[in-house]
Amino acid sequence: EPGNLRWATRSEQQQNKRPRKIYTVPSQKLKWTFQLASGRWRATYSLKSQKFVVGVFDTQEEAHEAAKRHRQDNINANFAHLAK
Repeated sequence: EPGNLRWATRSEQQQNKRPRKIYTVPSQKLKWTFQLASGRWRATYSLKSQKFVVGVFDTQEEAHEAAKRHRQDNINANFAHLAK
């Protein structure tokens, strides 16, 4: 056992973790948005096990609308061949 290591309990390990830089929004009404440490909002969503990052916006509402619009456009593009 190397001399620079020490045993720690689970709670001690949790206290030593670095804080997360991205904070999830507790509001379910405005999903697909995450607040960055800078205070701006990142719009993301997943579709068919693929993650999409739409962009970074000044307000949560802008981020939510952009993600919603981008997701709908992506769904429409994926299923356009079925309309023929």
